[in-house]
Amino acid sequence: MLGLPVCLLLASLLSLLAQAGEAGGEGVLASCKDVNGDLHKLGEAYIGPDGCNRCKCMEGGSACTKKLCPETMTSREAEANKCVDNKGVLHDVGSSFTHVDGCNTCKCTEGGGACTRRFCLKEATCEGGERKEGESWTHRDGCNRCQCSIFGTVCSEMLCASLQQPKMAEDSERGEAREKSGSQACLDSEGASREAGKDWLTPDSCNICQCLGNSTVPVCTKMGCRVRLERLIQSSEEGSGAGPLLLSSLLLPFLLLAVTY
Repeated sequence: MLGLPVCLLLASLLSLLAQAGEAGGEGVLASCKDVNGDLHKLGEAYIGPDGCNRCKCMEGGSACTKKLCPETMTSREAEANKCVDNKGVLHDVGSSFTHVDGCNTCKCTEGGGACTRRFCLKEATCEGGERKEGESWTHRDGCNRCQCSIFGTVCSEMLCASLQQPKMAEDSERGEAREKSGSQACLDSEGASREAGKDWLTPDSCNICQCLGNSTVPVCTKMGCRVRLERLIQSSEEGSGAGPLLLSSLLLPFLLLAVTY
């Protein structure tokens, strides 16, 4: 049985590890926390914990706008279509920043980041490698659409009951869907016209949009880029079992130390 001093030592070490992981860098303030739980340095801007208001890290803590946030707002969509970099810093229109993947570069626009599309994440594969960059296809549910992005497979998330089409060749299916829903073109976030029935990735590659043909406004998923990246990494770790292995490797030295007492 472990003695009390050893248990306290282990608890302290684990606490220090957790704090180091939370801080993620030097110079951050514990009172400047964003919607993702990450801490920030003086002067940095970010989306606040409420998922809605814009904050700036000051010596006294977070100074935030005071908008009334939608009750349905979640951390999943809080940073969607926002210019947030790989450290959670929010950028102004016209500025350049690093994509959340730590590799691609972006320019902040009114509609969010417009980014390069280099495939930098080893975890990002599309349908087990069967699909390539830029490919688009119909989801197995028969109505949603998918694109091969720098995050791997990104699919629309519509309820399909009212859109379900009989099984047929993909081009015919899309043509029939367009005829059924309408032929009105849509405008994407950059103001370009998109034909009814088309789908495309947002400029930051984090979401997918569809033009249903019944409005100029497309239907798009709404997920922040950091959430998209976290889900990709989590999915990869679950598939490989890397998560438990990493935790075991961190704890093993302390467990061995405890056994010697």
